[in-house]
Amino acid sequence: MRAVRPPVQRSSEERIDAALAAGQIDSETALLYKVFAAFGDCRLPASLAGDAGPLMDSMIIAEVRARFSQLSAATKATLQPFLLAPGVHGSWVELESNCYNRRFAKGSLGVEVTPTVDWITISAENAKATVRYRKDRPEDAGRAQVMKQALDRSWTKLTGFFQTEPVEDTGAEFGDLGDGRIDIYLTPIEEPGQRETVGGVFHSAGCGSSTGYITMNTALPDSDLDDRLRIAHELTHAITASFGGGACDDYRWLTEATGVWGEHFVYPEIFTRRGASSFLSDPNLPLETRNGIHEYGAYLFLFFLELGLPQPSLIRLIWENSKQADSLVNIDGVLNAEQWGGFQKVWPMFVRYNWNQEPVDDYHRWDPLPTAFALTARETLNTKINSDEKSAEAVDSPKQPLHHLSAQYFRLRPFMNGSSVLFLNGWTFKADKNAVDIDFQPVAYTSVPLDDSKKTDTIQVEALEKVNGKWTKHVNASHWTDKSFVAYCRDRSDERLEELVIIVSNSEFRDRNKTYEPGQYPLVLFESNIACGEWQGVAQMDWNWDEGALLTQKAVNLSWKRVSAEAAQMPYKNGTAVLGYDFVASGTIAWSGHGAVEPPCCTASGDGTVDAAQKSLMTTFNFLPIGSSLYRRYSGAAGATPPPMVPVSCQCDPPVTEPPIPLFTWWVATTEDEQRPLIGNDGKMMQGQIGTVLKFTWNFTASGPQ
Repeated sequence: MRAVRPPVQRSSEERIDAALAAGQIDSETALLYKVFAAFGDCRLPASLAGDAGPLMDSMIIAEVRARFSQLSAATKATLQPFLLAPGVHGSWVELESNCYNRRFAKGSLGVEVTPTVDWITISAENAKATVRYRKDRPEDAGRAQVMKQALDRSWTKLTGFFQTEPVEDTGAEFGDLGDGRIDIYLTPIEEPGQRETVGGVFHSAGCGSSTGYITMNTALPDSDLDDRLRIAHELTHAITASFGGGACDDYRWLTEATGVWGEHFVYPEIFTRRGASSFLSDPNLPLETRNGIHEYGAYLFLFFLELGLPQPSLIRLIWENSKQADSLVNIDGVLNAEQWGGFQKVWPMFVRYNWNQEPVDDYHRWDPLPTAFALTARETLNTKINSDEKSAEAVDSPKQPLHHLSAQYFRLRPFMNGSSVLFLNGWTFKADKNAVDIDFQPVAYTSVPLDDSKKTDTIQVEALEKVNGKWTKHVNASHWTDKSFVAYCRDRSDERLEELVIIVSNSEFRDRNKTYEPGQYPLVLFESNIACGEWQGVAQMDWNWDEGALLTQKAVNLSWKRVSAEAAQMPYKNGTAVLGYDFVASGTIAWSGHGAVEPPCCTASGDGTVDAAQKSLMTTFNFLPIGSSLYRRYSGAAGATPPPMVPVSCQCDPPVTEPPIPLFTWWVATTEDEQRPLIGNDGKMMQGQIGTVLKFTWNFTASGPQ
């Protein structure tokens, strides 16, 4: 069954974008409303207020500055206070429409300002920054001291890592105190618990290399978002803004991802994994998706670069090259330049780490906090135990397309405790069911290469296997992109599959509108109770001659063992059809022949043994689906080459010489109507008898787990 997720909460930005897409508001109004949402302005319509919980920050002012010249005069006037730092008279903190101010003063929804807010300034010791809090909020003094200490620690670690500092704070609109330091303002922005709340924001002067200021929302309790993490996050923004990349447009997701990564880099001991749960719970969203929370969880990609490859310098190199307009092209270029093979090699590795449960525990080892987070994989859909209760089939349906830089996960378990399990890969092959060209034209699972129009090198299929109680280490994950199918014989300890995790990834990044559509059967897991390890038993041939002779061949200590761990298959078009398993016999065949033969004056008489393995083959059709003409059947024949020869002696007058009688076959599994015999209901018994004059009888039993 498919895992059920809780209702998805939506940020203000998502609600505003939805209203814009529906034609309820225009683009300029949408921009204005996003500013109101970010700054806690009560002119934001209640219907557009988000419920996604505390947000870390917003990059909206950089977008406002980029679009400002194209806005109407009325919108420019409304937005002008939001372009000023809180320390500048007439800024947004003094607006009567500010939701915090509304709690203390009644008034209209105009934009008249309240008296100027006065500030107390604390300078950091090691950082080129100041912390400023309002005189009318002495309760923020303690938090200001904590943030100053956090600023010193964050500055040292982050500027050391990125090998650069934020652009100096210059310009009257940013409240510059003449010292070039970045200013951090502590001010209440909106009441938590009423609606979505912004935690902290780096307000950039523009989308290129630019300065700015930082606000910290003290209406949000430190218990909701630790002030130290907020400082690390916003200072990371100030530093990455110095590289000249686009804080707007295509780098917004990476800006937030890097901010959260910066939190862990500076404060691993209190890191809260912000956004990780959302990111992992919806792996079919592309890496660069922005929905108010996914972009924060995308820090896991940087986390992986730092500790998984491990190559932490890649993060700095990506930002040093951020003048490349396309963030994904930039990342791929850096990964290629540093010999990591671009997204094509790195993306499948990353999404494997994102499984984040057995046997993948790297995130927990790197970030050993007690709070666990794990991805919710899609369980196999449409699992159906067939009506005869002897086989079952699980098919991924309804299938889902795979977006660029995304993944899908499937957790598969044998659901009947059957012996034979077949996995069919319909992602990088065309998997289907078709009649094949052998006797009775049975329907079989078939797999052929994809048409040229469907072939791509961006789709990768990997498997994590739990066999006989042990998971394979995920660094040794099985790469199944080039495998059309994989079969398991669970009667053998080294193939006793208990759980299978299939990870399908798409490393496409250039065409963001391109999705990959799998075929009719993206994946199939077929299971049967037909045994597959080893068969043991007896077989006998009796040939009764009218003249009285009896020729026999009897298997002694007979066993059938698999030819190969690979499933038996046959060509189908330019691909293959999967049938079951091939077995060869071992043991000894005792033969004898005694009695009169034609002519009556001749007698057959002789005994001997031959090796049962000579010219023996048995095929069990373990993997044919229900309804197939050879479903649960088997076929085979066995004889010796050269065959045993029963001597014939004659006492005839006149004398005659008769050649010895060859015993070509000691076992044939074909019924009188030429159908193949059935395997027993429990999948562990094969027995039968055919013929009268030339009679074959047998009784084989599965030997059990090995």
